[in-house]
Amino acid sequence: MQTLLINYPKGFYPKTTIVFDPKPLYESELLILDWIFQRTNGEESYVYYEEDNIDYWFEEDWKKNINRAETSIELFNIAYFINEPEHADLILQHPLCDKGIAVLVFWRLYTECSLYTDTNDKLKEIINNILNNRYPEILSYNPQSDEKVVYKKKKIAWEIPEIFRKPV
Repeated sequence: MQTLLINYPKGFYPKTTIVFDPKPLYESELLILDWIFQRTNGEESYVYYEEDNIDYWFEEDWKKNINRAETSIELFNIAYFINEPEHADLILQHPLCDKGIAVLVFWRLYTECSLYTDTNDKLKEIINNILNNRYPEILSYNPQSDEKVVYKKKKIAWEIPEIFRKPV
């Protein structure tokens, strides 16, 4: 790597007709900031739905139950069991969605929906909406005490130099 880092910027390597664009390799990178793993402010949240009941919901049941949620805690209980990005979208667009619910949805998408191609974009959107204060602080949610949250903060071994992020 050191040799590449020294020789590449100097133009040591001859140009060829082969084109390479590294952008797809790094454009979906997701940097998780520490604050998204911290407890949100608000009233204590709790789960009163049973997973056995939710397991039998069909797509229409999900939509109907999300749309008819009358309190933030009811929406929180539905969000606690999501495992589909479409359900996350409905919850995040609901007028009762608050910061605690948005952070909960973030972690469900991160842990339950990581194989979906658009998950990283949704996660970035949640982060952006939280940073722009789109959600009020009504319910408290603590990802650190949530047994469904799997988060191992990875130490970055090295950063990709900007010169290697450009097409050649």
